[in-house]
Amino acid sequence: MIWKEYDVSDKTVTNAPPTALWRRPTGDTPLIGICAPSYSMERVSYMIPSALHRYVTLKPLPLHRFERNGTFLAYTPFLLGARVDLVHTFNQIPLNRRFVVTAELEMPRYLGEASAAQIRFGLSRLASDRCRRILALSEATQAYLGRRFTDAGFPELVDKMMVFRGAVHPGPQQARLEPAAGGPLRLMFVGGDGLRKGLEPMVDAVAAARAAGIDVVLTVIGRPTAASYVMPDMRVDPAPLERRLHETPWITWHTSLPNSEMRRLMLEHDIFLLPTLDDSLGWVPAEAALAGMPSIVTNIFALPELVIDGETGWVVDLQLNADRRWRHLGDATAAAQWDAAQETIRAGILSVLMGIAGDRARVRQMGEAARRHIAGLYGFDVAETALHGIYRQAM
Repeated sequence: MIWKEYDVSDKTVTNAPPTALWRRPTGDTPLIGICAPSYSMERVSYMIPSALHRYVTLKPLPLHRFERNGTFLAYTPFLLGARVDLVHTFNQIPLNRRFVVTAELEMPRYLGEASAAQIRFGLSRLASDRCRRILALSEATQAYLGRRFTDAGFPELVDKMMVFRGAVHPGPQQARLEPAAGGPLRLMFVGGDGLRKGLEPMVDAVAAARAAGIDVVLTVIGRPTAASYVMPDMRVDPAPLERRLHETPWITWHTSLPNSEMRRLMLEHDIFLLPTLDDSLGWVPAEAALAGMPSIVTNIFALPELVIDGETGWVVDLQLNADRRWRHLGDATAAAQWDAAQETIRAGILSVLMGIAGDRARVRQMGEAARRHIAGLYGFDVAETALHGIYRQAM
């Protein structure tokens, strides 16, 4: 089958009949082609439920199967299938078709080693008339890419960029489960890379808060990791932290959970934590906010766009570079600065917990403010209207 039509209103997929190959389906609404969507509907800038446009998947010519090193061909697809008004990709730069592309961070984005010629080819495709818009997922991404486009000799790409965040599904339509009178403050952490996301200093901070007399419990979804690109050429034994997560009575530990169960648990917790040393965005704090939870995050990259310090949560300040990423990210100084960064995270979280423990009403107020803030950034109605306008201008 060359293409499938997506009915995103109820997340069903309808296969096109064989006679539809290479023919445009009937209908007056714009037809938008998508290529190998790799994220769920809640987490991308396309496939937002809409009666204003329709989506079909287009299959790439499988040239990437011949690629032994890197992902240049995988991220530079030649698309086959139905005639469409426009293509919307996520990090991919098509060889053919008129397109808009959503950029998560790097653009062009080739995992592994890419040659200078490949990068320049990708930039030239972005500069061509086929590329109608580059949609940055955050203001931080827009600034990050703008500097790189200009430095690479393609300043005209800055004019093609705009911020379009997409939409986040509001999650379970259930009431929050408020704690019993005098119950503990309930914290929650979700992260697949515990080393990078600050799992250990967070546990240390919660332990210190308990030692200071604060009744607080912690739910962890994720696991410790031994290595991270944040701190290259250095490994940390995850076993002691794993034992601590398993044996500590005030910690509930899940190595993983389905997204639906994670979001249900958010309704039973008070504060979300993501004290990360590197993230390109932070979808989970947005989901937590829609569940009525304020967050404690670091000031990394786009996180301060999602969490307003003192209003919808708290922001712990790490040393940053010009790109709003950790100053020592991935370089030779990372190992030497690691302990200092961990202590900054620990002390920052502890300070928040000491200041908020006796004021549950403020926690609830900040959670409601977080919900309103994220709904304004990622609401489906706002996203649908904005995205349709982008498509109409690009066609």
